Amino acid sequence: MVQASKKQTPEEQEASLEELADLCAACDIAVAGKSLQNRISLDAATAVGRGKIEELAEMAELLEANLLIFNGELSGSQMANISEICGLKVIDRTILILDIFARRAKSSEGVLQVEIAQLQDRLTRLSGSGLALSRLGGGIGTRGPGETQLETDRRHIKQKIDYLKKRLKKLDRQRMRLRDKRSEREAVTIAVCGYTNAGKSSLINALCDTDLEAYDQLFATLDPRARRFPIAGPDILITDTVGFIRDLPHELVEAFKSTLDEVRYADFIIQVTDFSDSESEEQCLMVDKLLKELGASDKPRIHVLNKIDLCEPERIGRGYFRHRLDEDIEEYFISVKEGRGLDELQTGICEMVSKKWLKKNIVFTYTEQDKVEFLRKNAWISSISYEEDGIHVHFEAPPAVHGKLWSM
Repeated sequence: MVQASKKQTPEEQEASLEELADLCAACDIAVAGKSLQNRISLDAATAVGRGKIEELAEMAELLEANLLIFNGELSGSQMANISEICGLKVIDRTILILDIFARRAKSSEGVLQVEIAQLQDRLTRLSGSGLALSRLGGGIGTRGPGETQLETDRRHIKQKIDYLKKRLKKLDRQRMRLRDKRSEREAVTIAVCGYTNAGKSSLINALCDTDLEAYDQLFATLDPRARRFPIAGPDILITDTVGFIRDLPHELVEAFKSTLDEVRYADFIIQVTDFSDSESEEQCLMVDKLLKELGASDKPRIHVLNKIDLCEPERIGRGYFRHRLDEDIEEYFISVKEGRGLDELQTGICEMVSKKWLKKNIVFTYTEQDKVEFLRKNAWISSISYEEDGIHVHFEAPPAVHGKLWSM
């Protein structure tokens, strides 16, 4: 693993390389060694300079390594130049992440999104290697064979991307119809988001008593999956989403836009942070930044700080991140593994939802049993009593439910 760093502290550099090592593990790549270079500016031809590449080649030979992974983004020409000097296969962080996504995508939509991202990345690298290829050709007024092949490759890739995007749009329309159906039945949607491997899937399993696949690895979840929050009253659907990561490749953000829209269209958000991670504060702020980019930062949100079983007790306390995020965002310290704090979190979820609902105390006649049954299914009933003058119901419900109630 190689990192050329310009403006990072030693701690940030080490954390960034450790994250790259975790990405390698997620891709079943054994890390033989790592190297860090501090530079004022990156070398245009090789990013780290020819001397460093030759040093890395010797290091790789000693360690019997056959792959160089750069913790940054390389152009197509840089990858070709580095490979020519060291005689090794060369990839960068973006290619590594794309490969992980390709391995993990299971749904038709996920597979299409990953393929589009890979093709867009390949198109960018073709553009970057254009000058190098053009040197194969002739002089003024001619186009060399290298450049001609480059244009052909570009055209084929663009055509394939257009074709895949059309297929993806059909699946997007299906997803929109599903959202519309949820809206018609007054289902409340909560999107669970956060840094990759923060414990989002495990949290949903604990809250909803489900069995989503949850692994201790980066990007275990790519396809959004909704589960019902088991509480009497209206449907509350909690949706798992793809994990965020620092410097998430632009191609992936664009390709996974429809999946990330689950966050933008949700009624509420649960942000999950691995509190045991030394980089938890940076990860928390990075997720907050991405939520703003998605246009979802103004949604009602609660912040779940997970894995407190791995933390020192004195670190646990309300308000830890509140001054860094919005002061109105409530924090809940939990351990999904040990079940600590889950009851309080469930109560917090209900309170978050109910803050946006209208509270009413209505007396129904005994001929209006259908309205009472409607409320049992679509509202939270705090009390119900049968008196001489009618059925007394105290309940909370979304404005739309109130509207339907009076139209019955």
